[in-house]
Amino acid sequence: MNDISIQSDQMFPLFPESKISQNPKNVDFREFVKNAIYRTDYRQKNANITIQKMMQGDAGIHETMLEISKADISLRMLNQFRTKAMESYKQIMQMTF
Repeated sequence: MNDISIQSDQMFPLFPESKISQNPKNVDFREFVKNAIYRTDYRQKNANITIQKMMQGDAGIHETMLEISKADISLRMLNQFRTKAMESYKQIMQMTF
């Protein structure tokens, strides 16, 4: 069986402090999914940190809302990906050979 790989010159921005693969050019499907989960987790944590900074007066409302929006979009995208993957799995399981 051939590996499914994703060719992309511009995946998502990679964060050095996360566990995201540093080779975005040719990533297999498993690594792509893992990277998406790490990116979503990173954005959620970053939004929480920015909220705490705003409460302390170290961050503005615009910066905070931007980070919250990034985290929200990332989580929605991951949820949609999960939904589509589950639908695909169910369709494959219903196939007769």
